[in-house]
Amino acid sequence: ARAMELVSQLNAGNPPRFVLNLGDSFYLNGITSSTDSRLGENFETTFSEAPTLAKLPWLSVLGNHDCRGNVSALLAFGGLA
Repeated sequence: ARAMELVSQLNAGNPPRFVLNLGDSFYLNGITSSTDSRLGENFETTFSEAPTLAKLPWLSVLGNHDCRGNVSALLAFGGLA
């Protein structure tokens, strides 16, 4: 929570145009489904505390840990499936 607060403060003076997510978001073995609770815990809850980031487009890649799980579910969560 504190980290997101600091990110929001940094972004206030020079707002970014997008967020670049470099993967490995779900250690160790990805997620199991598009309703996996870790989606909400890792993204929705965390980034709702940084409203400037939550409203931006996200450019994401999947890391090797993400790919060990259900890749189709990750794509569905991101609106790409």
